[in-house]
Amino acid sequence: ANAIDLGVLSPGVINHFNSNECYSNYYLQSNGNDVIYSFTVNNPSGVNISLCGVNGAQFDSYLYLLNDTNMIPIASDDNNCGTQSEISTSLCNSGTYYIVVDAVNSNDIGTFTLSLTEDANFSFSSEINIQNVTCASGNDGQINVNILGNGGQPPFDYYWYDINMNTLDSSLFSYSLL
Repeated sequence: ANAIDLGVLSPGVINHFNSNECYSNYYLQSNGNDVIYSFTVNNPSGVNISLCGVNGAQFDSYLYLLNDTNMIPIASDDNNCGTQSEISTSLCNSGTYYIVVDAVNSNDIGTFTLSLTEDANFSFSSEINIQNVTCASGNDGQINVNILGNGGQPPFDYYWYDINMNTLDSSLFSYSLL
């Protein structure tokens, strides 16, 4: 897809006004005509993506947030502010992200101003402490992860991966959440 590049996420607001331009039907989960934007994240951060307000979407809008390796939405919204849409979430990884502006009804098009803001209320960091097993086939190793800051909406999903990014079978380990 030919995404409109909004640049690098940084403090401040990035606004883009769209007046019935660049509509496509590239994103298969959308209802019809959509506009696709891209932006880059250099460090984990929070983000607010909005079509709300007087200059927001002039139609019943739908927003999708995607990352560069998976076309399944990280987040989506249909009506956070009336018929207009807004997403606030944490972005865990650096890389390229995509915003899809869509209409709820397939025939709707109209003007909108998209606002992209780095949002410290959804930023976070983590501390990871690893204790290796004392001998081969041992079971005394530990990984302690402490998530710091604000971000996300509970409940949370946790997944463990091996060095090749294959999901680990949960029967091979135990964990506890404190």
